[in-house]
Amino acid sequence: MGSSGKRQTLFGITYVVGAATCFATMDTMIRFIGPHFSVALVLWARYGLHAAIMTLWIALSGKRSFKSANPMFQIARGALLAFSSTMAFAALRRMPVAEFTAIVMLTPVVATLVARLWLKEPVSRLRWVLVVGGLVGAWGFHADDLQDGAAPRAATLQRWQRAAPSLAQIEFSGGLARSRNPLLQLDFGAYAKGVAIDAAFDALQRQGVAHALLNLGGNLATMGQPGGRPWPVGVRDPHGPGLLATLATHGREAVVTSGSYERWRRVDGERATHILDPQLGRPAPGLVSVTVVHPSAALADAAATALLVAGPGRWPVVAQRLGVQQVLVVDAHGRWQASDALAPRLQRAAG
Repeated sequence: MGSSGKRQTLFGITYVVGAATCFATMDTMIRFIGPHFSVALVLWARYGLHAAIMTLWIALSGKRSFKSANPMFQIARGALLAFSSTMAFAALRRMPVAEFTAIVMLTPVVATLVARLWLKEPVSRLRWVLVVGGLVGAWGFHADDLQDGAAPRAATLQRWQRAAPSLAQIEFSGGLARSRNPLLQLDFGAYAKGVAIDAAFDALQRQGVAHALLNLGGNLATMGQPGGRPWPVGVRDPHGPGLLATLATHGREAVVTSGSYERWRRVDGERATHILDPQLGRPAPGLVSVTVVHPSAALADAAATALLVAGPGRWPVVAQRLGVQQVLVVDAHGRWQASDALAPRLQRAAG
């Protein structure tokens, strides 16, 4: 692609970002004024402004503005836009903006499908992977402020179950990664913080730092022993405001907890965690907290989430496969169980 093509692509990206910003602002305004005005009045105001702008445009550009290679297509497109706006405005009067936006995030999947089947546009497998974030959005977990709402349709979840996404379906070639499964999604939320901690410790050690304690979004890691004493680290009680247990770290070590008690929302009246079981297509049941202790923060971060998804019956097997030996799990009833390697190091918190 030449410099001119790259420039045009950058302009296109800028316009798309601008359009998305305008739509998000409009949705927020509709939510604000919805209780005070009817949908019909809001639609009249919107398209009345459109008509005024177009009238001015036509007056300046003349009859050539009416020329179209396919006028019926343009009329149909206008009708679809009006129908879409009517449904969107009606929805915004009945649900929070964040939840509305999360559902709308399924649009890239639909648009890509239409572009491939109707317009015959080429869509690579990698691009399919990049647009499937709508599943997480459908559950409403993309929003910063999680709102109560309804679960995704059963047909949506069944489609994901049949696709059976798996890391084994990722193909690596040079610096590229791709998958033949269009419903495979890569989400680094359960791994990136651990990688960042390891990188930070490596950088500190290169600078000659011998002792450090890092806390990155609740992921704790230590190295060294300041004053000859180990770092004391607490494990939060997922069922209360205090600590469940404490332990003293050994050298460079990460203590990472993955839990459903921090980020959750009510779905159809029931509590749903943001950690999804890929086999069920639903929030992971069973365990509410998993703590992993390991020299590698990246492995501890990934393993904690994987073990929480594995559940009460399978976590020991999955832990063995991942090569982690120090694990503490807590179930929905407050019962906790520690692996043989970690149990002697834990001190039960008072109270």
